[in-house]
Amino acid sequence: EAMLQKLVDMMPDGGVIKLHPSLCFNHDKRRKIELILTKIAAHSIQLCPDDAIIELEMLHEKKTLLGPLTSLKKYAEAFGSTFQDVELY
Repeated sequence: EAMLQKLVDMMPDGGVIKLHPSLCFNHDKRRKIELILTKIAAHSIQLCPDDAIIELEMLHEKKTLLGPLTSLKKYAEAFGSTFQDVELY
């Protein structure tokens, strides 16, 4: 919950969180995260569909990405998006 709260605090209303692939398709974990997100974000932040591919999204439209350091930083730089490293753990 603390990690989600940290992300939510940095995001604008209408932001979207993409779960790591290891959490996608695990319906119990996803549901738990959805409940926490509803509690702390009052529906102003949503979860992205599991099948969304952020790299393809960036090809279509520039994005502002937040999260722990990941290979998405390299894709964001290559595709004209921005990446802000957030220390979650």
